[in-house]
Amino acid sequence: MKMDAFHEKMADQFSELRRGQPHLSLLLYDSGIKITGPYVVYVEFNNEQFLDSFSLEIVVDKGFPETVPIVKELERRIRPVNCGAHIYPDGHLCLEVNTRIIFELNNNPNLLFFSDTFIQPYLFGFLYYQKYHRFPFGEYAHGKKGVLEYYCTVFDVCDVGIAKELLGLIFGDNLKGHRYCPCGSGKRFRDCHRNQTVTMKESEFLDHYYNDFLFVSR
Repeated sequence: MKMDAFHEKMADQFSELRRGQPHLSLLLYDSGIKITGPYVVYVEFNNEQFLDSFSLEIVVDKGFPETVPIVKELERRIRPVNCGAHIYPDGHLCLEVNTRIIFELNNNPNLLFFSDTFIQPYLFGFLYYQKYHRFPFGEYAHGKKGVLEYYCTVFDVCDVGIAKELLGLIFGDNLKGHRYCPCGSGKRFRDCHRNQTVTMKESEFLDHYYNDFLFVSR
């Protein structure tokens, strides 16, 4: 196939990725790219070395970086029963809350960054979990609760119910500042989370916030 600007950019980024992952192969197709092959994990943590290799498939479509690449482990070593359930029903890996991945990729739209920031830590976390039955850096829950836990960090609150209420306020027509903030700070909304919710309402990521709110509200 004839390479367009997207494929040329991805081929360059793949070359950068392949310097550290020399066994990966690249396939170009009309709507994106597919990367397959052995992916090596090497992490030193708490004076212990974790070294292993996983057979991966990474699909990147032309929406990248606004769409998250799909990563699958092809030998079924990683399954819901042995990874803390951080895998989707269709078999692709739940690397992180998608909205956070998109935020990070917006600033660093690069395959190597995606690999180092999300794939490598996920696979290291799996190896650590297999050995110690816990994750090395903590974790978000899977599904709706995990998304709300992520928004707890966004809003700097501890309660998922409060995080959901603040997320919902983004989509209101009138963010009234005189009401007390639902975070429980005792401050008026205008003196607490109002500026943050207005900024989120006006951001380019509003659709992602809305999709997350719909997801946690089902």
